[in-house]
Amino acid sequence: MWYTRSAELGFSEAQNNLGCLSKVGMGVKQDYGKALEWYRKAEVQGGEAAMSNLGLCYDLGQGVERDLQKALEWYRKAVEHGRGTSVEELRRTEREDRGLPTEDLHDAASNEVASTR
Repeated sequence: MWYTRSAELGFSEAQNNLGCLSKVGMGVKQDYGKALEWYRKAEVQGGEAAMSNLGLCYDLGQGVERDLQKALEWYRKAVEHGRGTSVEELRRTEREDRGLPTEDLHDAASNEVASTR
């Protein structure tokens, strides 16, 4: 698979995208642990989409124990690195963390953030 080879060569966008594929089991075996590995490799290189995806994993408790504080940290980091689309998740999670009403959680698959560059 092209993504696998590119991810193994260190391309952060491919690492993030392979994380997305691993998370939902598209073209590869579904494996939250593998998805987290790929997201972490991509975020170390500044991949803001991977930062947002790590936030989503903590937000929804996919592959990790649900932790709104860690989700907030990752969403903030993604926004600080220019990921404007993470602002909505950040606001929703902040409201949820404070016990305020929030909109329904989006379907995890629709929130999956593939790199677009």
